Amino acid sequence: MNNSSIRLDTDEPKEDLRLQKLKELEGTNVRIIRAIEDIQKTTAWSSLKETVLDGLVERLEKSIFEEATKTAPDLGRLNRLSGELSWARRFADLTGYANEKRSELLAIKKQLYGKTDY
Repeated sequence: MNNSSIRLDTDEPKEDLRLQKLKELEGTNVRIIRAIEDIQKTTAWSSLKETVLDGLVERLEKSIFEEATKTAPDLGRLNRLSGELSWARRFADLTGYANEKRSELLAIKKQLYGKTDY
């Protein structure tokens, strides 16, 4: 029995699955980047950012600090605030989030196509 042919047959589908997942991630990142660019061009985004997101990170950091310095901090509240802070940091700065996605996209393209100039 030739085990090398069996091994090759089992490795190939794993590689195909990996490439398929990378291509899906590539498409997802492209759609996210385009959506962010479109959203940032709207006046609705400007209004939402000004009304809701500007200063949100600072307010959450202040709340976390105040809760953490209490003699008996509420751990549930600290966990909730830290989750909100994580969300706020990511989405209050859409340009930074788009840049993260661009970096991921470049890494994916390098794995898929072996090139670095895009």
